[in-house]
Amino acid sequence: MRFSPLVSLVWITLLLSIAPSVYARKFTDASGKVSVEATLPGIRGNLALLKKADGKVFEVPIARLSRPDQEYIASKKLALERESDRKATRSKANGKNNSPGLGASPRAATYHVDGDRGNDRNAGSQRAPWKTLAKVNQKIGSMRPGDAVLFQRGDSWSGKLTIEKVDGKPGKEIVFGAYGPEENPKPSIEGKVTIEQASHIVLRDLEIHGSTGGACVNASFSSYLQVINNDVHDCNSNGIAYHAMVHHTATVDNRVWDIHANDGVSIHDVNWGEDPRPVGSHHWVIDNMFPGNYHEDAIDFATNQIGAFPAGEDVKIMGNRITGAKLAGVVSGHDGRHVWIIGNIISQCGQRGAGAIQSTGRRAMISGNILFNNVRPVSLGTRGLRFRNNTLIQSEGVGLRISSTMRDGVIVCNLVYPLVTHAVVLTGDQPGNLLQKMDYNWFGYPGGQAASRFRVDTTNLHLDKWQAQFGFDANSFSGPLEGVDAPAAAFDPPDAQQGDEFWNHFIPTAGWAGCDTADGVIGAMDCDGNRQGLEILPFADYEENDGYGWAGPVIVQQRYPLPNAEKDGENINGVRP
Repeated sequence: MRFSPLVSLVWITLLLSIAPSVYARKFTDASGKVSVEATLPGIRGNLALLKKADGKVFEVPIARLSRPDQEYIASKKLALERESDRKATRSKANGKNNSPGLGASPRAATYHVDGDRGNDRNAGSQRAPWKTLAKVNQKIGSMRPGDAVLFQRGDSWSGKLTIEKVDGKPGKEIVFGAYGPEENPKPSIEGKVTIEQASHIVLRDLEIHGSTGGACVNASFSSYLQVINNDVHDCNSNGIAYHAMVHHTATVDNRVWDIHANDGVSIHDVNWGEDPRPVGSHHWVIDNMFPGNYHEDAIDFATNQIGAFPAGEDVKIMGNRITGAKLAGVVSGHDGRHVWIIGNIISQCGQRGAGAIQSTGRRAMISGNILFNNVRPVSLGTRGLRFRNNTLIQSEGVGLRISSTMRDGVIVCNLVYPLVTHAVVLTGDQPGNLLQKMDYNWFGYPGGQAASRFRVDTTNLHLDKWQAQFGFDANSFSGPLEGVDAPAAAFDPPDAQQGDEFWNHFIPTAGWAGCDTADGVIGAMDCDGNRQGLEILPFADYEENDGYGWAGPVIVQQRYPLPNAEKDGENINGVRP
């Protein structure tokens, strides 16, 4: 069985240094290269909780561990679930909050909301919960750092949750989440959630749907927001929107679908023209599911310089699974800068334009993405683009469309296989004015064609003519693919995009010429079934964190650690940088 691990630097720099416990087991990652001594105190969804000898607990995706470790975890799952049930029962009997991960500090208050048995005259305890959103909205202005409002799972509310003029602190965020048995449905808010003039807020484990005006989750003039594990759907305009002056956000593990206007996740300036308000910088959009039906884009980062405010920058869009955007799966647009688009899976996008990925602005790294069964795969126009180790197959239109806005582009080690037409099209300028390097790519072509086709404005070329006339792709290939094809339509829903049956479609046959070139492996997967292009590399011209940008909150640092990641003056290794 093949796995596709993104090996965490946390494992390398921290976990290997831990003194082994006599009760610990050696856990090994899927590559077999990294191991750690740790105990297994619990399982949360598809994550294993590994506890170090010093008591710290880290979340590790089970799929990134070795087969023996996965079997061991499976064998312990029932016992762990029973123990969790016993703890929940004891906690409930003692009148304590039984929601894992949401416990507040001893001095903080936790308020409970139950749509069935609550009463707004109650104190808000678990035994005497509130009933309505109106009561919650009334209380929000007086909440303190570390406080939490928890909604009963399985219940529903209609209306608007307004989180405004309230501030948490680092490590003492104000949480809006869920309580009750996790097998019950998420608490449902039919309406919308607005976050305004607030900071250090966590919104998690909710279903938010059916907004009749604007986004289901709309934030403005706020910062340090975490939107985690929510179901967001059937929204009038945008699913999750970060608009005027919003900065430092993490959007993680959400499911967003059925957006009737605009985008699934929008990081976008507002009020264009008359009274523009810029969106801020520093956003992570990671490991979300986008099951389909977006009027425009699934993820849209689009920002311009407005007056004295520069365009937004430092956006990391990683590990998302996207299908069914009418325009683009992922957009890095307008003047946005310093953007990483890494390790996403995108299908069935571009029906009305754009494509699986569309990029403009300045400085972007697009790598390790798998794009299949899209109408239009990629439109590239970023100045200073690095486009590497991507797999683009079975598109109905052009593979790579390069626009005249690009400068100094580097396009290497990509596998490009359009279904009908040209592998590469350049518009409005000559390749030498747009590209710094383009080489070691593999350009497949459909049956009936003699070779891959290139077009520069109105001139059509095959690979040999392209090489001779413009000097690019001297070491690239043109030919049928070996072992790589597009999955059937059954794999377009993001939930199906996992397991050997899916991944094997993208693994080249051993011995294929693209498995070993002077510039590395071609495509998003190597010939042993490992993902390629998943490393977050720094921008040389970006000063923050030596070119890596904001490290994100703890949930991000644990999954995608950056050098010198800081939390409250310490990095996640527990050592001051």
